[in-house]
Amino acid sequence: MVSAQEWLDIKIPANQRENVITLQINQQVHCRHNDTDYNNRYSGWKSCDICLNSHQITGQTYQFYNVLLEGKLDLNDFTNLKHLTISGDNQNRDQWQGLIGLKIDKCVELTSLTINYTTLTSLNIDKNIFLQSLNCSNNQLIGLNLTNNSNLQGNLGCSGNRIVSLDISNMRLTNIIKDANTSLHDIQLETELKQTQSQVKRLIEIIKSNNILDSNDKKLEVERIEKENLNYQLSREESELKQATKVVKDHLDESCQEWLETLLETQQEILQKSNSFARKQLERAKKVLTKKLSVEEIEVLLGKTIEINELENQLNNLQIQEAQIEIPPKQN
Repeated sequence: MVSAQEWLDIKIPANQRENVITLQINQQVHCRHNDTDYNNRYSGWKSCDICLNSHQITGQTYQFYNVLLEGKLDLNDFTNLKHLTISGDNQNRDQWQGLIGLKIDKCVELTSLTINYTTLTSLNIDKNIFLQSLNCSNNQLIGLNLTNNSNLQGNLGCSGNRIVSLDISNMRLTNIIKDANTSLHDIQLETELKQTQSQVKRLIEIIKSNNILDSNDKKLEVERIEKENLNYQLSREESELKQATKVVKDHLDESCQEWLETLLETQQEILQKSNSFARKQLERAKKVLTKKLSVEEIEVLLGKTIEINELENQLNNLQIQEAQIEIPPKQN
């Protein structure tokens, strides 16, 4: 493996990057020769003596083969990039692209993205709002945020990952593959459930704004529905945090696992009652963990902790409101 950024600096100088429209970085080699003998012997993704160490640059298209990268890769200089492919070997886990970070937030023209067979655990595409096709199957992703990617219209492939949360309610997709053992029907049910929860929330707000809630019984019923909704959301967030933490821990040694526990415990302490010592401890834990984890991975975990704390506060406030409602005795 070679350092991803060092490799990029050698292969594509900074002054050429804004001209690149298509960039493909592959570990596997595809023989592109028309020779019949080669086609018979090396059909498909195979190595041949001619292609083994080659790359192909045609106009604004850059294709690289027999490349195995490691570390962080920053492609933000490719401001006009529209098509990006990064892929490892689908037959050999040792030949996956060893990336731990990928920056493409300034590649705002990107319309198609394929990331396969890498060790990436997070992928930030919040700024890639023109993305129409996404294939990020067979990586190590633990989450995928598509809330800003409403232009996705083709296939969304994200099987073979460790995704514990995926919001597709804003998508208009023709085909979705979330995980090898998760059917499209399951994902549709998950989306419908999210939409139903949103409708219930709006209904509660509408009812509360009307003058029909003079009765304490009606107030209690509305708050009971709201409480059930909050409890469901809290349970789901706690489950997702537990799964995401387990996935991240599997990639850490014992020392870093302890720092991960410190990170989450300190974040919870700050949310309950902020103090300078806890904040310093949180930053110390972040600094240690960024040597093994990406910033996005850490933010996913901390974000889940914040969401759980907010839901717990909402539930507590709701219980206080319930206690303040006096139910008059029934008249005979």
